[in-house]
Formats: sequence, structure tokens, C-alpha cells
Amino acid sequence: MKILTFYFSGSGNTKWVAETLDRMLRENGHESTLAAVDAIDMAAFVQSMPAGFDSIGFAQPIYAADLPRIVRGSIRQFTEAARGRSAIPSGLFMINTFGYVNGHGVFEARKQFRGTRFRVKQYLNIKMVNSAPRKHADAQKRTKQDERRKQEAARRLSAFVKCLEGGRPYTGGLGPQLLGGKLVRAALRGAIRGNYRRMRVDMGVCTKCMLCVRDCPAQCIRYQEQSFVFTEACEACMRCYHHCPVHAIAND
Repeated sequence: MKILTFYFSGSGNTKWVAETLDRMLRENGHESTLAAVDAIDMAAFVQSMPAGFDSIGFAQPIYAADLPRIVRGSIRQFTEAARGRSAIPSGLFMINTFGYVNGHGVFEARKQFRGTRFRVKQYLNIKMVNSAPRKHADAQKRTKQDERRKQEAARRLSAFVKCLEGGRPYTGGLGPQLLGGKLVRAALRGAIRGNYRRMRVDMGVCTKCMLCVRDCPAQCIRYQEQSFVFTEACEACMRCYHHCPVHAIAND
């Protein structure tokens, strides 16, 4: 089989899931390709994409019971660029990672492909360590929890691979937590969009390595007049927070 996975990752959870899926597929003798949506021009990528893929999927985190804006935009670009390309399979798979509860769920995810020829054929929710800001002193506790959840995630991904290989429909990770999705999205939508207002950099700790500026998928961090400014383009992915080598970034 030839499989392509588009993914978006902030703190690194979804990147780990995508890379684990990729490794499992390769170990089973399949040809697997990964593409980070924030590192490619989606329209150009799809238009120049060779035929022959048996399965294409999207992997992304859930923020406040919703898909990140960058993922929604990437899916729109994908469906528009793939219009008329019958060689691209219409059945897709989708993997969502989440920290507390997945209030988005398979039904909301499928809405992204309404009005197109694409449909979600296989769907999986995977619980990972929450990427929300926390005290860095909790790192040891987080590491233990992270390992436990990764072990369970690997087990579920292994079962998911078998469904991809067999071309079977699959829905995994549903539960009563899905019922509150609409309420959670409504309550936290403003907090997510206003996240940039709570971001700050401790200039007494910062080494000005500029990793946060270079790595930001939304390009929302600017360094000007000896300080850092976060703009409303912020995805609240917390990549800068988790990846800062000296923990100079805070969210309060």
C-alpha cells in the first residue's frame, strides 16, 4: 500500500503519532509519506502529487473541542486542489489527538468534507498528554503520564494499521464526552482566539535564539524593539511554550 498522512502538531503529540504510524506502516512493508501542513504549500503539493496513493489521511490535535484553524484551512485547500483529480482516493482517514476530552468527535470532523467527494472512512481518537500550559516543575509527572499514554496510543495505532491494510471502515475513541463538544467550543472559542494576549517572554531568561519565531506555524511571533510580540494569528498550539530551550515563554 501507498499511504500519505498530512499532519499538524504544536507541542509534538501529533507529530509523535504521525511518525509512529509511519514507522508501523513501513515495518509492515508499505510505502508511507508524511507531510506537515505548516511546512508545505498545500495547493501546489496536491496539484503535483503523483497518482497511486491507496489511502490519504489527516492527523491533528483538538483544541477546545475543535480543529485548529490551520487544519481547517489546509483541508479546504486540499479539497479544492484535488477537485477533478480522480486518481486521489475519496476515502480518507483522520486521527485526532486530545488531552482531556475529545468534544469534537467524528461527526464534527466529517463536516470538513461536506460538499466534496471526500469522506472519512477511518477515524481514530488518541488521548495524549495535554499540551495546555503548566508549571515546568511538573515535568517529571508529565513524563510518566506521557509514557503511559504513548504505550496505549501505540497499541491503538497498531490496530488502526490493520484496518487501513484491509480497507475496512473504522471508528475508534468515541464516548459520552462527545456530547459536550458544542458547549465546550462555544465556551472556549474566545479564549483560543485571544490566546496571543496571554503569551509573554521573560526577557531576563530569553537567550534570543529566535527558535520561537522560526518555528511558529502561524508566524505570529515578532521580535521588535528588544521584545517579542504575539499577534492574533496565534493558533494556541503552544509549540513555542513547549519547545523554548530555556522555558522563557509563559501563558498567563
